[in-house]
Amino acid sequence: MAQLNLSSEDKLLLYCSRLSISEDIQCKIEEILSNVLDWNYIIDCSIKQGISPLFYWNLKKISNGKGVPSEVMKSLEKMYYSNLARNMLLYDELSKILTAFRKADIDNIVLKGAFLAEEIYINIGLRPMSDIDLLIKEKDLQKAKKELIEMKYSATIVFPTKLYEQQPQMVSTEELPFIHQDKKIVIEIHWDIQSPNIPHKVNINKFWNNAIPVKIAGIETLAFSPENLLQHLCLHLDKHINISSAPPAKPLRDYCDIAEVTRHYKDMINWNYLVQSSKDYGIEEPISQSLFIAKKYFGAFVPDNSLIALEPVKPSICFEEIYNGLIKDDSNQNNQCLERNYFRNLKTVNGIWNKSRILFGYIYPSKEYMIYCYSIRNEKQVYRYYLIRLGRAFQRGLNILGQLPNYILRSTFGK
Repeated sequence: MAQLNLSSEDKLLLYCSRLSISEDIQCKIEEILSNVLDWNYIIDCSIKQGISPLFYWNLKKISNGKGVPSEVMKSLEKMYYSNLARNMLLYDELSKILTAFRKADIDNIVLKGAFLAEEIYINIGLRPMSDIDLLIKEKDLQKAKKELIEMKYSATIVFPTKLYEQQPQMVSTEELPFIHQDKKIVIEIHWDIQSPNIPHKVNINKFWNNAIPVKIAGIETLAFSPENLLQHLCLHLDKHINISSAPPAKPLRDYCDIAEVTRHYKDMINWNYLVQSSKDYGIEEPISQSLFIAKKYFGAFVPDNSLIALEPVKPSICFEEIYNGLIKDDSNQNNQCLERNYFRNLKTVNGIWNKSRILFGYIYPSKEYMIYCYSIRNEKQVYRYYLIRLGRAFQRGLNILGQLPNYILRSTFGK
């Protein structure tokens, strides 16, 4: 930790990104607080990293705000109670959804924040949640959609044409978000934890078989076993760090999640199973990397022999680089990726007529899709964007034609 190439502000945030703070870490925090710090940067970064409530909690517990400007403590306190109030609303809504799913005989597993805040962090005010994630079985997707629609939720993914919606292979995703416009609550329904495009996939049926009963939001439901929970958190973090189409990672919060899970289930984790199943799925690298950093910088309980068994960690792993944000946020990136997925998956659609309809729908999608894709505020302007879209399609067509001779030569002569 002493060799960390981070500023004093970033070290302070890192040291406070844990539930249990050792005497050694407390001394480091008190030493940093004795210096002049950029508190505007600290607050801003704590929000972006999703740890501002936990940061406030630890500062208050360690020094009761000593060494922290009073206006900073007030601002952090406000964030903590605001997050607590927001999470109380989310859990109230989660209770209603879990009850509805139970009546409809829809099995579900509570994922990520909604499980972690109550079961791992214990205090639901300490762990921010942007939405509620639930895993269901794919066969229950239509039933789940029906229940959510009856609860005034609507799907947030808009398809270019009805044909896209009828061709499941055209949608390269494992989740479907729903939003309640009045309550501003987003529910993400998952039927897998990895995208269909990922070459190595876990066996989600085994995750279901290993699931354990828990009570979340006062309702009996299911959660991942400790081993599968760690695998899920590590894969989720790896996705957000390494895949350009994913939103930027929150390393401080996400590594803290992993570390706290290992401490919470310290004597219950079957490390042999976690290692062997990770190897069987071909996911040992992201599991190894995430656990290595969580252990080294966040005090995670991970046996050394388990890390060794997962294969030696690559020397290229650098927490500082991950933390400093090598991934840049692009607000249009997700929509561009969605369109690339539609176009790339065209080969999976049967029949020339269906392929033609998909292509036509790509150039001239529905009005709703245009408004969604281009964030059009004035519906009267939507037709201008159709012209822009036609121009781009024409340009792409010319690019493809220009590359065709080289493609034919390479295919014919192997050059």
